[in-house]
Amino acid sequence: MQSPRQLISVYISTVLLLLLALLLIVLQQSTLGFTLVASEDDKLVIDRVDPLLHMQGLRSGDELIAIAIPDGIDMPLYRRLFPANTLQRRDDYELKRDYYIDQTRLYRHWHQVGAQLVTANQHRITMQPLGVDLITVNFLMPLLFGCAGWLLGLVLWVWHPQKPEAHCLMLSGLGFFILAVTSGLSELQGVLFHPLLHWCLHWLFILGHFLFLVFGISVLLYFPRRLYYAKVLRNGLIVVGLMLIGNAFASNWLTGVNFSQQLLFVADLQLYRGILLAFVLLLATIVYQWLKSAAQPLARMQTYWVISAWLLGPTIYLVLYMGPMYFNLQPLLTRAWTWPVIFISYALMFVLIGRFRLLNNETYLAHTWQWCLATLMFLVVDMVLVYLLQATPQVAILIVVVGLIWGYLPLRYLLVQREQKKRNQHYAALLHEGVEQLFAQTQLDSTQLSQRWQRLLCQLFNPIAVHELSHQQHTTVDREGQVLLIAASDGLPGLQLEYAEQGTRLFYPHDQELVITLQFLHKQIVEFRQAFGAGREQERQRIRRDLHDHMGHQLLSLIYAVKDDKSRQLAQSLMVQLKQIIRSLKPQPTTMGILAINLKEMAELFAQHAGIEIDWRDTIKSTHTTIGPLIYINLLNITRELLSNAVRHAQATNIVMQLSATPTHLTLIVADDGQGFLPEQVQAGNGLLHINQRVAELDGHLLWHQQAGSQATISIPLEC
Repeated sequence: MQSPRQLISVYISTVLLLLLALLLIVLQQSTLGFTLVASEDDKLVIDRVDPLLHMQGLRSGDELIAIAIPDGIDMPLYRRLFPANTLQRRDDYELKRDYYIDQTRLYRHWHQVGAQLVTANQHRITMQPLGVDLITVNFLMPLLFGCAGWLLGLVLWVWHPQKPEAHCLMLSGLGFFILAVTSGLSELQGVLFHPLLHWCLHWLFILGHFLFLVFGISVLLYFPRRLYYAKVLRNGLIVVGLMLIGNAFASNWLTGVNFSQQLLFVADLQLYRGILLAFVLLLATIVYQWLKSAAQPLARMQTYWVISAWLLGPTIYLVLYMGPMYFNLQPLLTRAWTWPVIFISYALMFVLIGRFRLLNNETYLAHTWQWCLATLMFLVVDMVLVYLLQATPQVAILIVVVGLIWGYLPLRYLLVQREQKKRNQHYAALLHEGVEQLFAQTQLDSTQLSQRWQRLLCQLFNPIAVHELSHQQHTTVDREGQVLLIAASDGLPGLQLEYAEQGTRLFYPHDQELVITLQFLHKQIVEFRQAFGAGREQERQRIRRDLHDHMGHQLLSLIYAVKDDKSRQLAQSLMVQLKQIIRSLKPQPTTMGILAINLKEMAELFAQHAGIEIDWRDTIKSTHTTIGPLIYINLLNITRELLSNAVRHAQATNIVMQLSATPTHLTLIVADDGQGFLPEQVQAGNGLLHINQRVAELDGHLLWHQQAGSQATISIPLEC
């Protein structure tokens, strides 16, 4: 198995050798040595003459009438024997067979020994053997772009042999190359090809069209989305192409003539019909790809480029060259310049299929369409000025240029500035949202932090897929904007985001800068919280130590010093509350079971002092589930305030308390049989304010309900 570079060298060498052999054969042919003046009276009037023929006496302005050969019949010369272009040849010869017969007669008379040109004044000029000049724009232009188009397809194929669309593009490029070479040779002015070579060039031209059209359409059967039965459809296209060629054979077959004497060919109109049919099939395939990619954003984005690439060159070719030819009009685009136009399609498909690092597809897609539409618009304006308003070409060009400078360019500049402003506003909004999300994150474990970070990035970029990376060290845009690689840092995992906005756009360097900024802010927030947490823990330790050493000692002395039971019980209650406060100041979490026990003990002790009934209901199933100290102390204080308000303000005699938990939330319900109230109907005192503040501190939700008393339902997320 050879490497891609070796394959490229072998194929290029083989094709160059074949091309060199063909050019050597062409160089053996001869030329007329003169050009003719365009005239409508069918006279052959000399325009320019080669110096060798000029030395023989042929002058500009002489009229040619025949070719004289020794001991033979003179061959009369007519204007149609020297067609200046394809359109003129098609007008003069209804059947291409007649053209080949006349060219064969002309070639044989021209190469007879002693043949002479006869002018209208009976002056005879002995013809000289003149070589073919290949250094012309009409030949070099097709040769250059034909080689470039096939080379792109070849490079794509050897580097991506597993892609059938690469195979098809390579074969289509080979057809483009054959077309370009044969067309360039046919554009050589005044060359008299050997009849066999002339016929072979015609069949190479048909072969080039076959490969170019059939496999060009086949590319769209596999890309951007491989269609069902793509291989069957491709084979069907090959069969249809061969059938069209066979039909051309049958329609031009001469009955009663041996096969060796047949001159098989494809007429120009038959070829044009085949090209138009191929263009219709191309449009149908693109429409089908467009419909099938509706639910696939990436395929839809690629379809945009396929439309740009595969329709831009062929459409210009059909509209400006093939269309006028089909209707017997002079083409608006010279044949030499059709090749760079079609080459654009190959270059764009080469970049799109191969995904080479040549340009950012999504960035320039809109600009490509804008320039194409602008070009078409100015072309239409120019045609209207010249053909409908009868303006001179100079005036039409002046109007188009002025409109371009003072109309289109300023308008386009304003639109670009407006789009840039929208993009800047979009990134400013993304940065603002990202900063808010980062500051909203509380102390989370690694799993929760990873989920929050992924959720934030998904909100910002809406990618098609997100994958974790274990050893990503740098945040960068990769694969020409298709992937955003995010480095792991400060507890945040490394991530790979694929295709922003569900594939409707690629990632930009601005996205990379945004992520790096958010990572830097997250690092600063983490460092600030660590420093704040360390200082807060030191302060808690000091307060806990002072409460235990001073307040605890004083309360213990008071318990032993008082004589009456009521004062002793009050002191013991204060001692319990002090222990709860000290417990809440410890950084260690508390279990759900301890919370339930302490809530129940506090409620029963309160009911004993207040002379009311407490109905405690505990539906917690997992008593070993841990909760933070913040939830523990706040729930104790909230419950104490609710019980106090129920007795003092609502005059309640019975209170029902229920504690329940789910994997995500903890719920406490306190209901009484008192007078009942709604918070919005009374002026909130310190008690209600403190309850609301504590619930808000826990990111919880408090709901009041009045029915035969009042009921408070508190729901707290367990991740706090």
